[in-house]
Amino acid sequence: MQRIPLVTSLPPFFSRLDDAGNDMGDAWLTACTQSWLDEGFAPITVNSAAETMIEFDLLSCFEQLKTAKDGFDRFGKRYVSLSDMIGPVAQQAEGPIAIINSDIALELTHEARQRIQNLQPGTCIVCNRIDIDTITCEGEEIYPYGYDFFVFHASDLKKIPENGMYFGLPWWDHFLPISVLSQGVTRLTSEGIKAYHLNHEGRWKRHLWRTLGYQFISDVRVLREGADPAYLSSLTAAIQQPKERKGGVLSHLIGQAVGRPNFYAVSYLNNDYIDGAFTEATIP
Repeated sequence: MQRIPLVTSLPPFFSRLDDAGNDMGDAWLTACTQSWLDEGFAPITVNSAAETMIEFDLLSCFEQLKTAKDGFDRFGKRYVSLSDMIGPVAQQAEGPIAIINSDIALELTHEARQRIQNLQPGTCIVCNRIDIDTITCEGEEIYPYGYDFFVFHASDLKKIPENGMYFGLPWWDHFLPISVLSQGVTRLTSEGIKAYHLNHEGRWKRHLWRTLGYQFISDVRVLREGADPAYLSSLTAAIQQPKERKGGVLSHLIGQAVGRPNFYAVSYLNNDYIDGAFTEATIP
């Protein structure tokens, strides 16, 4: 059975502290990588050519792709753009391609493996993560607002237009499935797939979340005729609905200011659309 490409971007440094203050980063990264290998994937890490690669025992199991561009000037770290993450792999592959955050460990049933192996054009898998408190997977809780594991057919990934999203930063995990689903691709069940995420401290700064939120809105609008008109209509309504209070900075990307409540409305709308609970008449 041929291994399926699994694309991620390994960070230059990986740390996870347990309750006693012990760093479990290397152990968790090794556990994540081993789970991908055990489940039949061929891991690929895409990184900036200017970034130093992390060293750990299973690094040799990765195909390493390098990009000339990165997000250092904007974000102070060498994040890889979503286009650079998936474009080269999609051009070379002919079947299913998996995409995963680097801190996710996978556990699949036999049925789930078969579903992934047999994925056809026009179908995809989008999976929420399961937050856990310990490396032994205690305290399981599904995180409903974002997505950490995907499988698309290469032919569908090739249709994604150029965009301003960056892998591992806010909104990329919404833009990726929406840009595919809104073009008529069907989401298959993620039953039998467990994507474990070891809890850690740290949240995105509000400014970054809003800045890339504007970028998300702009990028989705670029889809235009290729996107679901009902979703685009609801997106416009979510942006324009009355704000709880004045706020938002005028964005040159979309030509208007969007307040924090409206960004939350967009995020919830995206969840409903991706999860199949979307109706045009229902605005969060």
